[in-house]
Amino acid sequence: LFVLSVGVDQYAPGYPDLIFASVDASKLAEKLAAQEGKEYTRVYSKVLLNKEATKQSILAAFSGFPPMKPSDVLVLFFGGHGVRARNAGGTTEYYFVTSGSSPKTVVKQGLSWDDFAKPLGQARAGRVIMLLDACHSGAVSTGASNEKVASALSNKVGIVLASSSGNEYSFEDRAWGHGAFSKALLDGLNGGADFTKDNIIDWSELQLFVSTKVKELTRGGQNPMIPRLEEFSNFNFARVK
Repeated sequence: LFVLSVGVDQYAPGYPDLIFASVDASKLAEKLAAQEGKEYTRVYSKVLLNKEATKQSILAAFSGFPPMKPSDVLVLFFGGHGVRARNAGGTTEYYFVTSGSSPKTVVKQGLSWDDFAKPLGQARAGRVIMLLDACHSGAVSTGASNEKVASALSNKVGIVLASSSGNEYSFEDRAWGHGAFSKALLDGLNGGADFTKDNIIDWSELQLFVSTKVKELTRGGQNPMIPRLEEFSNFNFARVK
């Protein structure tokens, strides 16, 4: 299992600060790292938070992984702001907003999803899963809906589980200590998603649990979505014990 987990809270003054994106990224990576010796013989994990999460460092972290094989699984988590902006050629692209970016610099400093999809295409992991929690705040007027980003990326990446659909916001709450999406992921991996009680969490169980839990936490205000899920067969993702 290969895990690249990125979380950015610190955006001011360019964009509104968030609360739990870095916590979410850290805790998810920690939870997946604990799968070493369980579902996976080895887990390679890299975490980039706040000022560490520059465009260059994210791409470098990915390229620094050992070679992947078709039997391997790659998990990518992005927590922070996502925006749409016109690049130098006038084409609208989706960007993950790295720390220190502003609306004026996001095209140069932000991570273009298209740029990131290129190295992904060269990786040989048999399964690539992107967990996308990159549109937290309505205060970002150019916010790119997770649904549009997920649909665009699914053709290039593989499975994309987005924290919300349409133009919904992705909520955070101090009572949860996390964003709703990451809270649901962590609860699911802690055993909540083991519906069959066999100590194995397969992908169908996890995505069902996350979708249901997020709706419950937000009282229907946030609805995770997965484009093109029908094209992927089910598989064991994690073990509870």
